[in-house]
Amino acid sequence: MSQVKNAIDVLNREELAIMQDLVLLTGPIVSVIQSIGGEDYPTCGLIIPLINGLAACIPKLEPVTVEGKEFQNKLSQAISYRFKDFEFISPLAAATFCDPRYKKNSFQNSLAMERVQRRIISELSTDKLNINNMDHTSPPSKKSKPCPWDLDDMKRKNENLITRIDIETNKLHPELVQFYKLARLDRDEDPITFWKKKREAFPNLAPLAVKYVAALATSVPSERLFSQAGLQKSKIRNRLNPKTLNMIVFLHSCELED
Repeated sequence: MSQVKNAIDVLNREELAIMQDLVLLTGPIVSVIQSIGGEDYPTCGLIIPLINGLAACIPKLEPVTVEGKEFQNKLSQAISYRFKDFEFISPLAAATFCDPRYKKNSFQNSLAMERVQRRIISELSTDKLNINNMDHTSPPSKKSKPCPWDLDDMKRKNENLITRIDIETNKLHPELVQFYKLARLDRDEDPITFWKKKREAFPNLAPLAVKYVAALATSVPSERLFSQAGLQKSKIRNRLNPKTLNMIVFLHSCELED
């Protein structure tokens, strides 16, 4: 600062309080972006519970300034407007419904849940039935600080009661009944690996579920792969044939532990 010719305008107390409110309110959004655009393999199944959690998290925050409270209201309105009826989007709904980490109780709109449930039952209706018991996993621990996953944690606690009522009042496919009775997987577990291991217990539901839960939630992994291909295919290495280039890109996409 001693080398700067002109005086630097610093934030006063009121402006600093406003900035602190903005950091507080945008924190959950940063968490959502990191969850969807991280280095892992984000699938479509997490979109619905994550956005619903974000919408429920923002109003729980407590900004202290007038500007912060106004920004909070506009942020909540923008989320409600941009994601209105997004649970009716078929690929997202089917991916969440078949994802053992979230399942049907992650929906806020009961009509959207019933719609995708009817769709899955319709696709299973012509298959043969084969039902086996499966293992249970413990739910994740509750977080004290408000975050986009708080809503999902709450739904996990109430899931057993809701599932029992739904099974007693609706005629469901037997494999769906078994799937509903299972405790949800932790959020950091792999749903594709789960369905591959349970293929024998769910001979009809497992292939259908893998088709939906394997869909990517974002194009970030594809963009990274495309960028890696551009780095490999350069003017200096312009004699690489397509087959060799594909092999190089594949090797770069593998992690060290693989």
